[in-house]
Amino acid sequence: MTTVTPLFKEGEPLLIFLTSLAFAAVVLVTVGFTIYRRRKKQRSYEEFPQNTKTERFSRRSTDTSMYGCITQERPINFVVPAMSLSVLNSPGETSLSSSSSPDVVLGSRLSLIDNGTLGPSDSPLLGGLNPELYKVSYDNTGEDFFFPDGHKGRLWFSLEYDATKERLVVQLIKGKNFPSRTLGSVNCCDPFVRIFLLPDERRYLQTKIKKKTCNPKFEETFVFQIPNKAIEERTLKFTVFDSDRGKKYNIIGHVVYPLKDVDVTTNENVIIWRDLEKVVDEVSSEHGEMLVSMTYSHNLERLTLTVFEVQGLQLPEDTAVLDTYVKITFMLDNKPVKTKKSLVAKKMAEPKYNETFIFRLAPNCVNTASFILQVMVSGGSQKDKSLGRVVLGSYMFARGKAMEHWNEVVTRNHRQVRCWHKLT
Repeated sequence: MTTVTPLFKEGEPLLIFLTSLAFAAVVLVTVGFTIYRRRKKQRSYEEFPQNTKTERFSRRSTDTSMYGCITQERPINFVVPAMSLSVLNSPGETSLSSSSSPDVVLGSRLSLIDNGTLGPSDSPLLGGLNPELYKVSYDNTGEDFFFPDGHKGRLWFSLEYDATKERLVVQLIKGKNFPSRTLGSVNCCDPFVRIFLLPDERRYLQTKIKKKTCNPKFEETFVFQIPNKAIEERTLKFTVFDSDRGKKYNIIGHVVYPLKDVDVTTNENVIIWRDLEKVVDEVSSEHGEMLVSMTYSHNLERLTLTVFEVQGLQLPEDTAVLDTYVKITFMLDNKPVKTKKSLVAKKMAEPKYNETFIFRLAPNCVNTASFILQVMVSGGSQKDKSLGRVVLGSYMFARGKAMEHWNEVVTRNHRQVRCWHKLT
């Protein structure tokens, strides 16, 4: 006998029917609600057929209490806000009084434009472009909008000389556009500045280190004592350093400013800005130059110094030629050990000596030795006067070319090194 398995269990057809009926009811309710909303929206448009979107917006905007604003019924006159009455008047115009309203001033201006007296570019209205607003400023403040290629930075400082107290007050204000150690970074620089009063480079004054900035603000003041008669012979030198890790100082650039450009009679605070230079030429000397050569022998412990000639001496007024000689002072530990003099060059504006002097100098005393060479005027019965001098020696006593000359002589055994030195 064959057994037939029913497709549905008892009660399942009724459950399926009820589920289908519920789903159909949900669909009908959703469709009906959608149709109802569309018809309601359509009836609202048919009720007000004459109103467009613009009209409805203008109608709603008239209700000032709703939007908290006041409607403007008269046209607005646009006037350049910073334009003064003196600017609005051309040189050929009759000046208007300060009590005139802006409408009167602008009306007079427009009438001149219509008559051809003024060009369109002279119009002060907000329709003409003012070329002055778009120019890059190169004023005397140094605040330019951009810096040229290869720029090393710019330094601002102020100078004030008090003639009664014989002191120079230097205020270092700020710096800008210093180079960054890391490419692409704008704050990877720790700058500070050393201030020298040339020709003395052994002593200097230094600012505080500004951390992580290429545009530092120093705002520090320094004082130098300088006699009135010597200020024109001195020169300020600003050297900007970048303090790298491990206390390694990298030179960014220099600024050299001769104090002869400062007016000492005004006693005013003058603000100056200068661009940094990577290499600074030596400051020219008004006292002249001396040609000197040196040779050092480590084995013989002997230093040979030769004075050849002097050029460009600053002679006293009403004097064409002089009787001069060179006085050489050998210093050890900053104490005079021996003094020698050359022969007198008579009646020569640019004397030539060509004399050689020999000094005993042990290798262990090289760093503590120095030589002072002075060009002296032979005054006869009067006291001899110095026209200028040169100091040759190590870092403790000399700077610049004089120090470089000394170091080269000491390192190059038995080699003569000749060099011109400026007198101070």
